[in-house]
Amino acid sequence: AFSLLLNNRAGDATDLLLEKRQNFGLLSEILIAGLRYRDALDLIGPGKNTAETVGPQERLEFALRRARVLLITGRRGEAVQLFTRVADGLRTPDDHARGDAPSARRALLRSELRVGLRDLACDHAALFVREEAARPDPEEGETVFELMFGTEADAAETLFRALRTRLNPGLEPGPTMRRVRDLLNGTAPKAAADEAVKILAEESAAETPGGRSELNSAALRRKVTRLTALAATCSGAGRFDEAETAFAAAAEAAADGPDLIGARAWVFGTSDASRPWLEYGDFLYDRGRFADAAVRFEAGWKRFPDQPLLLFLSGRALAKAGNGAEGRRRTDLAHWVGLGNERARGKFLEELIRRGEAKAAKRETDLLLRACWSRDFYFGNVMNQTARAAALARDWPTAELCVQRSLLVLIKSPGVHYVDTTAYLQVPHEMLVFRARGLLAAGKVGEAMDRARECLDITPGHVELATGMVPDLDHLGRVKEADELFGRVWKAYQKVLADYPESPSARNALAALGAGCRRELDRSLGYAKEAVEATPESAVFRETLAEVHFRRGERAAAMAIMTKLASEYPRSRLYRRQLSRYKSGDLASPIPETEDE
Repeated sequence: AFSLLLNNRAGDATDLLLEKRQNFGLLSEILIAGLRYRDALDLIGPGKNTAETVGPQERLEFALRRARVLLITGRRGEAVQLFTRVADGLRTPDDHARGDAPSARRALLRSELRVGLRDLACDHAALFVREEAARPDPEEGETVFELMFGTEADAAETLFRALRTRLNPGLEPGPTMRRVRDLLNGTAPKAAADEAVKILAEESAAETPGGRSELNSAALRRKVTRLTALAATCSGAGRFDEAETAFAAAAEAAADGPDLIGARAWVFGTSDASRPWLEYGDFLYDRGRFADAAVRFEAGWKRFPDQPLLLFLSGRALAKAGNGAEGRRRTDLAHWVGLGNERARGKFLEELIRRGEAKAAKRETDLLLRACWSRDFYFGNVMNQTARAAALARDWPTAELCVQRSLLVLIKSPGVHYVDTTAYLQVPHEMLVFRARGLLAAGKVGEAMDRARECLDITPGHVELATGMVPDLDHLGRVKEADELFGRVWKAYQKVLADYPESPSARNALAALGAGCRRELDRSLGYAKEAVEATPESAVFRETLAEVHFRRGERAAAMAIMTKLASEYPRSRLYRRQLSRYKSGDLASPIPETEDE
């Protein structure tokens, strides 16, 4: 089936999996991508399968997709109940399923986060923490905290365990996980923040005194993460003086100790020991103290000279402080720090993309492709980042090439697999999307349309393809072709809405499509409002509503929604970029690169 998908033969792959009644996770993903929701819901049912023919892992994979389809089609209550049943079963798995339990738990959390059930994901993540090892081997992938909190995983875990120990340890842990999220986001009530700061400070004070030489690696790691958690909590609560003291202490402790691997080391096989210095510099930069931030970033780079990001950010901060010449010199030199180290370059590139540094990301991509080698399986993740950077620069042929290289790493590396089953469909399909966009950029409209039609045959609801190509076709004066692409996707979601009238997801897709293609904006506004009314807690739906207002020239309405989102997610760089764009950007400008891919 994977080989067929690699050759963009999703129909044949679907027929094969249906015939063999195997790999229900991948089969469900193909059906969902094709908007075949009814078929996906009916994969396992009375008279179709028995416990003997469908194993527990297959049933789990199907249950997660079924829950997602239920939510997509507007049956939210049923979806939440099914997710909860799956989570309860994973708390104490049967003996024959125990070995797969960690990956199954992560699959559940990914599914819940993917559909916007963040509170439910927090509740279930908290239940699984006691069952998971503190940190897996690099080959094993994410911990629960890494999945929920990304680069802040260490601080989140430290904060969670401290709060659980001191505050009602016998109660359900879900509310504690949600409190950790709010504390790190800066949205927790003042009383909760004050309480957390007090607990972390008392734990630090109770630590056995002694010089750094007396601290073993585990103890030093606990100290660094506790200080980092304290700094993040103080910063979120507006206690900036205390935050700065804690950031400084965490940076110094990390620099003088052994290599503290840090969160997400498994992505590129690199240490993240320099993160306390990175977060310290970011804190100062975000406070407008650019000269101080440059000093801290540079000091961190001198402690970790193999980390180009710190040198790059010191240059950027210096430029903001008024020293443009030295700032440019440092940002230029940062690209040479990695030399032939593809792992360090991949990590650097990921951060450049996340921070919206498109020009620097383009240059780093060029150096990666010229000066690095595919020496281990980490190179697949590096190539994924180069594909993202090339797409950000609208260099579609390079983006396609990099996806091909990432797939080659996967194919040739025994035991290496995607952490999310969806990728087995999406990654090969992405090459076809990049090919279509590359042909259009080269002026080959006919060939580009042929590839675009192939894409929509597989994924008829591909909003990103339409919103990417339709404006380009309009710019070329090819309105007929632009209308065709828009019409195919618009009709696909209109059919979904006719079949499932309660679906907020279909409404949001129609609104996003209209906004991105600058068509049907009146109807798009209505759909966006209805989606938000159905699911007011969805940040994604509110983002779409803001975007529709912006495309209609209603800047004040777009700013109001995005200001509220930025207040709820104060650490979101995307929302800050959107606020700037809504205030003075061109109404035809593209949406900035997202930060959570």
